[in-house]
Amino acid sequence: MNPLAFFLPGQRASSSTFFIGLVVLAALDAARLWALQSGMMPSEGPVAMIAPIGSLILITLFVLFLFMNRRADAQRGPGLAFLPVGLSLLVRIVGAGIFVTVAGMGMMQEFAAEQGQDWMTAAQDPAFQEQFQAWSEANPDATDGIQLTSAIVSFAAFWVPIALFSFWFAGMGPEIED
Repeated sequence: MNPLAFFLPGQRASSSTFFIGLVVLAALDAARLWALQSGMMPSEGPVAMIAPIGSLILITLFVLFLFMNRRADAQRGPGLAFLPVGLSLLVRIVGAGIFVTVAGMGMMQEFAAEQGQDWMTAAQDPAFQEQFQAWSEANPDATDGIQLTSAIVSFAAFWVPIALFSFWFAGMGPEIED
């Protein structure tokens, strides 16, 4: 087993090293999300913006390196390694965006009901939107559940396609020439 294959490009990753590396990186990603959600990361200042994005970029790069290293062990070029990582990253972003939108609309519906307004007409009113924005900022407990669930959805949306692609990549061998 070559643990350098988890984090550095240009290494060779056997099937077992590949699977172990994916489990290690998934655990690191879960720890990253837990640290973000539990408040262990700074909440103010430039580090508050850089830490979540930087750690996501690092995890994504390490997963890409691992897929490239698996292809190197199979004596194939690294080009196809971008497919699972890019697709999984796209699914993660789109999945989290859809979830946050749907959950935010649900919160807006509840807020409109509390105000005694019809949600469909109130959502088009700029004054209502400002009231909802102020309410959601004043009640962080209402949005905490959405953030945690969104983090879980984005985690699953990234790692499920990675896991599916991993079986294909683990079974790769050298290309057979005619």
